[in-house]
Amino acid sequence: MQSQLVKQLQKRELTGSKIIIINPWMTKIKCVICKQNTQYATPTPLIVRQNYVEGLGQLCKSCYFATYCNGMINDEFLEEIFS
Repeated sequence: MQSQLVKQLQKRELTGSKIIIINPWMTKIKCVICKQNTQYATPTPLIVRQNYVEGLGQLCKSCYFATYCNGMINDEFLEEIFS
């Protein structure tokens, strides 16, 4: 979200265009490990989110399973990570 605002400010300085208000429901939360977008929007409550770790943040499904479910590695898990 910050990078979008910076780009809009730079564009405004060069061309004089208006700054667009960013809808928070359109921005996705990034995984704290791999930095990929997760399925959750920024204002989504923590109670609703899966793979959220208190004190760490939001993880994607692959990073969560790789970090916390080491004993559950099976074909389905490997297919999820490498697909």
